[in-house]
Amino acid sequence: MANSETDFDRDVMDSPQSETVAPKRHSDKAPRQGFIRRNISSVVVMVVIIAVVALIKTFIVQNFSIPSASMERTLMTGDRIIVSVWDREDVKRGDVVVFEDPDNWLPPLQRSGVKGAAVTALEYVHLLPKNSGKHLIKRVIGVPGDHIVADGSGSMTINGVKVNETYLAKGVHSSDMAFEVTVPAGYVWVMGDNRNNSADSRMHQSDAHHGLVPIKNIVGKTRLVVWPLSHWSTVDSKGVFKPVPSAKSTPTSLPTSTLDPVSSNRTPKDPAPYTPSPTDIESTEPDQGHQGESSDGSQGSDSSGSDSSQSEEDGGQ
Repeated sequence: MANSETDFDRDVMDSPQSETVAPKRHSDKAPRQGFIRRNISSVVVMVVIIAVVALIKTFIVQNFSIPSASMERTLMTGDRIIVSVWDREDVKRGDVVVFEDPDNWLPPLQRSGVKGAAVTALEYVHLLPKNSGKHLIKRVIGVPGDHIVADGSGSMTINGVKVNETYLAKGVHSSDMAFEVTVPAGYVWVMGDNRNNSADSRMHQSDAHHGLVPIKNIVGKTRLVVWPLSHWSTVDSKGVFKPVPSAKSTPTSLPTSTLDPVSSNRTPKDPAPYTPSPTDIESTEPDQGHQGESSDGSQGSDSSGSDSSQSEEDGGQ
């Protein structure tokens, strides 16, 4: 018995449960490492989001804001639009296109301060289009080979066929300015829907491109009006040009002669510059007839004068 008790006591004493265990010391590095891992993950997620948005804006769609009346009544001042980028060079008559200023149609940009630096940074990472603040929006009237004639009485023909532009506001003629042009390869002829308040191709016939816009300057084609919700609509009026026959031939060079747009009896007034308005930057649209800051932080001058030509009808037609 004695031996058994001794063995029992020894067994109990040797049991691991009876051993004194020293408390583990927790390292201060663990919380720091967890904090670093969490922040690295957040940075990676942010970089991926920026990269995805940049790819979408570079190759798929971009959004813009309309600060002037030159495209009324299709697009109203303050409308926000979605522009497709992937098919920007597949241009057809009737397309409403956003394009880079081809030959100083707009006043020089004056970027300054924090907002100007922010615009430059956003352009660098492709969250804003290149040359932001130097964009315009007009409707394509003539494509390569088209022969466009306006006699100054209001009517206009393309390849010998008179066009009935149903998207124009009541009382607005196709053109009260006389002109004649044959569009060469690589260019388009553009006009604003608010014909008497649009400094379009007609008003720039004395510049280097004779009022024509290089197709390579086109940023995209307008697809949707998305804001305000009451203006939500698609932008498609190409049916107006269905009766127009294809061009018989296409010149390969620019015209050698120009017209003097100032000599016309009715001169369209120059509208406010058309500028992108990214959601990342607070939009400060210029007022008609005043000098103002465009939505990307650049300074622009609006020489449109009176607002009497603005239509009060909803756009998107």
